[in-house]
Amino acid sequence: MKGLRKHGRLIALHGIALTITIYTLTQGTVNVFYTSGFDPGLEMGKWAIRFLLLCLAVTPANTYLHWRWAIPLRKWLGLWAFAFALIHLGVYLYAGVLNHRTWADTLRMITTQSYIVLGLVGLLILLALALTSHRLAMRLLKKNWKRLHRLVYGAGGLIAVHALMATTRSKLVLVRDPDAVIELWAYAIILALLLVIRLPPVKRLLRDRAMGMTGRVTQSNGKGVRDLAR
Repeated sequence: MKGLRKHGRLIALHGIALTITIYTLTQGTVNVFYTSGFDPGLEMGKWAIRFLLLCLAVTPANTYLHWRWAIPLRKWLGLWAFAFALIHLGVYLYAGVLNHRTWADTLRMITTQSYIVLGLVGLLILLALALTSHRLAMRLLKKNWKRLHRLVYGAGGLIAVHALMATTRSKLVLVRDPDAVIELWAYAIILALLLVIRLPPVKRLLRDRAMGMTGRVTQSNGKGVRDLAR
């Protein structure tokens, strides 16, 4: 029972992610000629971005809101973001097979479409981070481990640009959800904010303001206690 309380949030995270995966992959169709309805490939890509944003939000949440309970979830949010991105790629490769696209055609598309190249580079960065997310890698890489894992910011930017390019190219029938572009722009703005608040000057400013607010609240509470004691 104690172990369940300790790992309850992590168990809930895995349960939610598995439910998302099963539901998404069992809905809609991967037929590229069916231009309306639910697109599981697109949805898996959006879930990859959502989980990556949640992963990047953990550190600011701990820094400014003192949500220390979220720290153990950070690694798994990142791993699930990678898993969703990998499934996203797999769905579209599978769609190519179903629609009789040869591997030569697929390779030609990958090498000639810039948005695909950006997405694959972002995925490779997430792969490197996933493979080094354990304690042994931390011990082996030492200071280089932090340098490597800061590449997650670059991966987020590459994936955001990939998503926006893929959903705004008029020559490609990729978007069945008319609100996808607006949603992805919102994610790009959130990503930019999460990166900006990590800049040292902004971080110091926000931390000073947070400490000032905490001090005022503490002083106000202390005054209230003295008034009650009179």
